[in-house]
Amino acid sequence: LVVQRAADHDWTYSAGALWRAGNNRWGVGLQYRGGAEFATSASLSREQITGNNSSTRAFSYTIQTPSQWNAGFFFKPNDHWTLLADVARIDYS
Repeated sequence: LVVQRAADHDWTYSAGALWRAGNNRWGVGLQYRGGAEFATSASLSREQITGNNSSTRAFSYTIQTPSQWNAGFFFKPNDHWTLLADVARIDYS
């Protein structure tokens, strides 16, 4: 039996910028969001798995959410439509 408990919090941040052309018909944007870390712990009971030699092992580890970069582009061909495209890079490790 594995029991996992977690009660943690962390702060992260986000920053971005949007640049528009003088005619306001197109523009580009960039954004960065930092990752966060969360501490958690778990315990594994061997007796409930094997049925003998009762033992429990506890361990702790950190869950880390990745940082992310985004870039986007917009184009407004007329007053009724705005076309958008963006890409994201997520820094998993």
